[in-house]
Amino acid sequence: MKTKKNGFLLTFFNQPKATLVPSTISTIHPVFSPTLAQEKTTFPQGYEQPPITSQSSISPFLDKLNNLAKNLPQSIPEASDDDKLAEFRGDPAEFNDKTINNKDLWEEEINPQLKRILGWGTEGKMEDLVRWGRKGIEGLAGYVWYYVEEQGVNEDLFEGKLSHLMSILEEM
Repeated sequence: MKTKKNGFLLTFFNQPKATLVPSTISTIHPVFSPTLAQEKTTFPQGYEQPPITSQSSISPFLDKLNNLAKNLPQSIPEASDDDKLAEFRGDPAEFNDKTINNKDLWEEEINPQLKRILGWGTEGKMEDLVRWGRKGIEGLAGYVWYYVEEQGVNEDLFEGKLSHLMSILEEM
């Protein structure tokens, strides 16, 4: 014999709930490949690695960009002085025009530079930009990290500008 189910939502929500079990892990630290970490540095001159005290101290966007830069496949060539991204190889603070207010950095300094190097972000072959090393993606990651963490530029601006490039990196 089939029992008739009560069709009220209230019956569903009044069922006993599972007991929550708290996590026993207090801090999660990112895991990086020691081999790749020795071969490639991400953050130039004084920014060898961002000061991460816990996973929550760096944004998911910056963490993702950093991991993509550090873990490019070995088949990707190393960047040279002739690569477009080589412009980001130096200390990111050298790009910072101290006469520009931090709130205006994106419009007056960063976005024009990224447009000149990356275009609008969807045209051209982004795969041609992907090279590892300080003169490649790692230099760009250091540049982005500096402006977000040190200068307070909204990371959403970088995320929008670099979304196509990052999707290419994820496919590699």
